Parts: sequence; C-alpha cells; structure tokens
Amino acid sequence: MEFVRLSKYAPQLVSTMDARVRRFVQGLSPLVVNEAATAALHLDMKYGKIVGFAQAIESRKLKIRAERESSSRARSAGHSRRQVPGRGPSGPSQSYAQSSASAPPSVHTNQQSSHLR
Repeated sequence: MEFVRLSKYAPQLVSTMDARVRRFVQGLSPLVVNEAATAALHLDMKYGKIVGFAQAIESRKLKIRAERESSSRARSAGHSRRQVPGRGPSGPSQSYAQSSASAPPSVHTNQQSSHLR
C-alpha cells in the first residue's frame, strides 16, 4: 500500500500503532474518514483492521452512490421518452409549427384529390 511505502520516509510520524492508525485515518477520503475515525477510537483497531474497515466502507458507499446515480438517470430518461418528437409540453414546437405552416401542399395530396374527381 502507498501508506506503508511512504511511512518509511517519516518513521517518527508513525512510530506507534496508535500513531500509524491516526495518520492513516487522517489521509482517508472524506467519503470514509468519519466512520473510520469513529471505529479507530471506539474499537481500538490496529492498523490492518482499520485498513480493511476503511476499504469495506468505501466500497459500500461507492456502490450506493453508483446505484443512486443509475436510478436517477433511469428516472430522468424515462420522463424524456414519454414525450412525442416535435411536441413539447404545450403542443408542437415552434420550429415544427413554422415548417408545417410554410410547407407547400404535398404532391401526394394533389394526386389523390385528382383521382377522386
């Protein structure tokens, strides 16, 4: 781990197990620092246990975050699929209405009307 590799350069900062745990917790991401600090204080965790604990919490929180984002995207995509193309919430879009109004009558319509005569 990166923490262990870097701790060799500052052994005075991690000379005891408590100091090592404290330093490790201080360097954690904001996502897990509160839970890890609480666990380290109340459960008298050693370095190896706090590392595993922090990894488990981070993994769980990232999974929850991904699930929320996924369901949020699905909900917002579901709303946009209900709309009819060219129609907003209050009828045809302005560009759709303009193109329909300025379009010449189609040849197909004229041919049908001459067939009916």
